[in-house]
Amino acid sequence: MREKVKFFLSQHPLIYDRILRLKNRKEYDNERIVFLNAVRKGDTVFDVGANRGIHTVLLSNLAGPTGAVHAFEPVPPTFAKLIENVSSKKRFDNIKLVNSAVGDSIGTITINMPDGDDGQASMAKHDAGSWKDASKISTFSCAVTTLDAYTASVPKPPDFIKCDVEGAELLTLRGGKEVLGRHAPMLFLEICKEWTRNFGYAPIDVLKFIKPYGYDTFFVVDDGIRRVVNPEQALDEKTISGSIDLLCCISKLHRERVINLR
Repeated sequence: MREKVKFFLSQHPLIYDRILRLKNRKEYDNERIVFLNAVRKGDTVFDVGANRGIHTVLLSNLAGPTGAVHAFEPVPPTFAKLIENVSSKKRFDNIKLVNSAVGDSIGTITINMPDGDDGQASMAKHDAGSWKDASKISTFSCAVTTLDAYTASVPKPPDFIKCDVEGAELLTLRGGKEVLGRHAPMLFLEICKEWTRNFGYAPIDVLKFIKPYGYDTFFVVDDGIRRVVNPEQALDEKTISGSIDLLCCISKLHRERVINLR
């Protein structure tokens, strides 16, 4: 019954949005509010770092039968859980599951997982979160592609990219220069300074990379949703606390999709 209610609400995003806003909202609720506003019927969505599919089915419901969701999850055991979850909950045949990471090159990479916590599996070995006191690090050899290479193989480029890859977000973007330059998708990126540090960059470097492609409107999503006038300050390492999500838009292209976000 719960899944039926979720599906019904996803087909009426304005109602779903209002219900979520009446709650004592948490970060997960705010993420859903962003998706309800930003993703439209017929969209192509890339869910990069899909994990077990916590957002994949909602994105599928929003894109509808004329849209598509490409969900990327590289770690084999987690990918098996993604298949099971999506198979039991999906309503539309518009989801393609891809057993691959998305980075800045094509080939094979090693992904590390602390104590079986697939939510914090990463190409880098971290020292915070589940990593801090991990007694066992499992390693997996995984395929990796790029946004540009993958987009060239599918019928329609992405309108919306959600990317949560435990610090490798900048690597994913570097592999998508043509996608960003030619197709200008909305970007929903996890930003965590503890994770980015181990990949050799700072949160502000993400902003520096995407701004030349025309991205000029930004929302920070955590326990609230707020448009940031000064994104450089919002992503400064002295300002940023813990993990946030950053919605990145181009005002002349995406204004109608973010007009109700707050």
